[in-house]
Amino acid sequence: MIGSEHVAALPLVQLRAEEAACVVELVGAPDEVRRLAEMGLSVGATIRMIRPGAPCLLAVGDTGAKRLSLRLSGEVDILVAPRPTPIPQSGL
Repeated sequence: MIGSEHVAALPLVQLRAEEAACVVELVGAPDEVRRLAEMGLSVGATIRMIRPGAPCLLAVGDTGAKRLSLRLSGEVDILVAPRPTPIPQSGL
């Protein structure tokens, strides 16, 4: 991309509270990856870490209106690229 910086991907669990990111890769068992995609976590999805931990709480999508509580099983790795600007919060 012209005029953009390359940002290395990192595991989802390394995001801090209120950090926004874009999902760049899901690695793991096909059934687990498919299940995450059904919940909105697929390559290209925008997320914001609301509460890190196990389970973590994510805002999913451009508006951040969808919430997802997620406890990673170790069967799948979610790699994300941090975003410079946060995803807008819905009326909370």
